Amino acid sequence: TGAGGGLYLDANVPSISGGSARIENVTFSGNSVTGSGTGGAIAAAALNPAQSSMIHSTVASNTAPMSNGGGIRVASAPNLTFPGSFSQPFTSNIVALNTGLDCFRSLEHSDSSNAGYNLESGTSCGFTQSTDQQNTNPQLGAIAVNMPAAPTTLTAVPTRRLLASSTAIDVSNPAWANARDARGADVQDGGADNDYSNNTLRRDLGAHEFGGFGTLQFKLATGASGFAVDEDA
Repeated sequence: TGAGGGLYLDANVPSISGGSARIENVTFSGNSVTGSGTGGAIAAAALNPAQSSMIHSTVASNTAPMSNGGGIRVASAPNLTFPGSFSQPFTSNIVALNTGLDCFRSLEHSDSSNAGYNLESGTSCGFTQSTDQQNTNPQLGAIAVNMPAAPTTLTAVPTRRLLASSTAIDVSNPAWANARDARGADVQDGGADNDYSNNTLRRDLGAHEFGGFGTLQFKLATGASGFAVDEDA
């Protein structure tokens, strides 16, 4: 029951800056509400001020009953919670594969510089910029501590990694690119922790940066019919 299985943004509470949040490089996965609850991952009170932002975050596989917003439940206008403005951007996120709609009520999404560049597996979030992707499966791995096999200084936090077939790779908002993902992986293309798809500094959508493919040497045994190569964490 209740609201906001992962995060609840209260009404105007001065001690916590009016119930606002800056969400960056965060993964919400596996959260849920039951009964008449709303917002399986994130919910906002009816009088929550429009002061929150979200960039490079993944909201996937969360659950709310019926159509109460398995991913995000925002307050009705004019208190839009995530205004998608210069001060409170909403961009380069994945909101997908949630049960009970990805969003309960569409998000404000008219600013092409500070919104847009989001991916949703349905159409309930109102992601209608030319840079958005609707009705798109982001091709995510299961929630896990995705770390490279080699010794690393990355932080061991659970993420939903992008698979090689994902259309979320290298398409984030260049105006709001941050240098590292949730684990601290360097996002520079061609670097040790990133993909090799082009020569530009371009983050992937969501909280986890695609790891690319490692360098390997192999020799097929006589009579072998083939082999498989998997992507790095």
